[in-house]
Amino acid sequence: MRQTELTFEIMLRPEWLNGSGTYHGGEMLKLMDELCGSLATVYDPRTYVTGFIHGVSLTGSPTVRNIIRGYATICYTTPRTVAVEVTLYYRKRSEARDKERVCAHGYYIFVGIDGDEPIAPFEPVDPGKAAGLKKELAAYLKESRQLVNG
Repeated sequence: MRQTELTFEIMLRPEWLNGSGTYHGGEMLKLMDELCGSLATVYDPRTYVTGFIHGVSLTGSPTVRNIIRGYATICYTTPRTVAVEVTLYYRKRSEARDKERVCAHGYYIFVGIDGDEPIAPFEPVDPGKAAGLKKELAAYLKESRQLVNG
């Protein structure tokens, strides 16, 4: 059975803070990308690149020494891509996990750049959610192309 979820916990480091003393948004995106890319590789070992980031929201304000927990799960696969939903949570070191708050959420699409075989198919746990995400991405990409092409 292939692994379809991945979690990590790490303490927020001072060098990840922005000028206002809270977790820098770019660092959040980096952790999200690394977690999602790791999950894609664990699911189907090959080399991936980030092809698309969708619907990312940065909502919380973790500070130094907060615990950051990342949780990623595969939404769907295509023969060349792995779509992953990811959420970052934060809490004070003294707080239990039930006190966590969301600080970031989004979707990452990874493209396999090696291997001749298609990426292993994944049966979505929530087919409606996967179909909705695919529809949102298709609409966004269509709109983007229209803006670029005039």
